[in-house]
Amino acid sequence: MDNFTAVILAAGEGKRMKSNTPKVLHKICGKPMLTYVIEAAKGAGAQKVIVIVGEGAELIREAYSGEDIKFVLQKEPKGTGHALMQAEDAVKDSSQIVVLAGDMPLITSESIQGMVRFHLEQKAFATVMTAKVPDPTGYGRIIREGNRVIDIREHKDASPEERAINEINAAFYCFDTASVYSALAKVNNNNSQGEYYLTDVIKILNQEGKEVLAFELKDHVELNGINDRRQLAQVQKIVQQKIIEGLMEEGVTFINPDTCVVESGVQIGRDTLIYP
Repeated sequence: MDNFTAVILAAGEGKRMKSNTPKVLHKICGKPMLTYVIEAAKGAGAQKVIVIVGEGAELIREAYSGEDIKFVLQKEPKGTGHALMQAEDAVKDSSQIVVLAGDMPLITSESIQGMVRFHLEQKAFATVMTAKVPDPTGYGRIIREGNRVIDIREHKDASPEERAINEINAAFYCFDTASVYSALAKVNNNNSQGEYYLTDVIKILNQEGKEVLAFELKDHVELNGINDRRQLAQVQKIVQQKIIEGLMEEGVTFINPDTCVVESGVQIGRDTLIYP
């Protein structure tokens, strides 16, 4: 497989967490949520991992000191497109980049690998990970023609017909590096937030006649993002269940698994009995 660099967007302020700890350092089963995304990227074969940091940058750098990760600072929060622009120098020797979100820890290395493989086989300029969800409220909708993504319409800008679409933008992408940076140079911030949106790149690539394709994720649970403590608890529950089920498969008995707390990476020998 071609080498790719993973760029993880982790510069969001995380205001809704109401915390002095940067959002991506909040723990899930004993491990910062950002670690899950880094591990998924490395597991998928990323040659390099670049994390874009903003608010709380020093704390995040400190948490990963000594690890093989490069940090890039986004000084002002001017949107996802602007965040990726900051990494241009750091990714210039990679032909493909994969963009991931630091607050979406359930993404698996298999899904990332699947997207990259699809992207390369189809010789796409950009591949957008999508998923069909029961309730698409608040998400960007995928406007497509066949397998091609024509546009990503934000919920607030969508027409009633577009709002009826249940295929959403997962906010994970695979890009041809040169193409995405030439498109980013054309993105403007004429919007209500005054931000540079990464989704605008999709429109620009389409205008240039460069193919943008959809890679549909089978399990939309992987797209659970974390913006507040309630969502943190929901994701913790999903990860906890996976850990316990994995241990059961290895021969551990849990009398009442719902009452047990087991951190990520804990090893338990077979025929062990865990009481409530």
